Amino acid sequence: MSRTPARPRPAPVHRGIPVELRSLLLLGVVTAVVSVGAVAAFIGPWSPHALDRPAALVAAGEPAAARDAWLALADHRLAGEGNRAAALWRAAQVTAVELNDPAAADALALRLIGEHPESADVPEALALRGLLAQRLGRPADAVAHLVAAADALGDGPRAGALLLSAAQLDPAQSGLSPAEREALLRRAAEAPSTAAAAWIELGNLNLEAAPAAAYESYARALKAAGSVDEAEGEAARTARLGMATALERLEGREAALAAVDEGLAEDAEDEAMKRRKKRLDKRRR
Repeated sequence: MSRTPARPRPAPVHRGIPVELRSLLLLGVVTAVVSVGAVAAFIGPWSPHALDRPAALVAAGEPAAARDAWLALADHRLAGEGNRAAALWRAAQVTAVELNDPAAADALALRLIGEHPESADVPEALALRGLLAQRLGRPADAVAHLVAAADALGDGPRAGALLLSAAQLDPAQSGLSPAEREALLRRAAEAPSTAAAAWIELGNLNLEAAPAAAYESYARALKAAGSVDEAEGEAARTARLGMATALERLEGREAALAAVDEGLAEDAEDEAMKRRKKRLDKRRR
């Protein structure tokens, strides 16, 4: 007895949507998901671009809104360690500069240092605290923060500049002893970019009590100025005048005049040297 052949089953119909259309719809959904993921990666709190968007608010004259946006990013649990630290740093900067609120900026810098001690922005946050401490009338704190920033940076021109700034604060207010100032200046003198200025400060520091040591410091300042192509600059002129002053105290007017003449041989139009020569000539008579 023969069997009736089985009829082929019809293709399934999904609520009237043809298979081809379903494939297209599925492709569209996948594409949309990928697009949304790409946009999220671009604009999400974990994206580096999230740090840049508030800067447009600063440019538009809304620094307070920019600060709030950076602080919101700093508190976002999905932002990541790097973004949170960088957001705090930018918030501290805009608060200090654009909003002119040193106390609030100092608190933000302190928060950055405390919450993200391994951040690359910590040395600059310490330096900012040093500058803000001066504005807040706390010179002793300024010295501590500037030195800490230099220590965090290690060697280099930025560290030298911070040490020089700390040493140049009024010692009557900063509480630095002459020995402490000298130690900071000698460290600053190790950086070529601040060597001339540091040696001049050392000369000024020792001029009254130790003119021979002061002369040596001024001579080093002159050499340092020449090594960074500043032989005709203010540092070199100041160093030469310091050498003349030290020599006058050590050996008298003739030695000082010789140093001044040497300076005028380098720059005959140096007004400061001309005035010093005129004064020394008058004292000679």
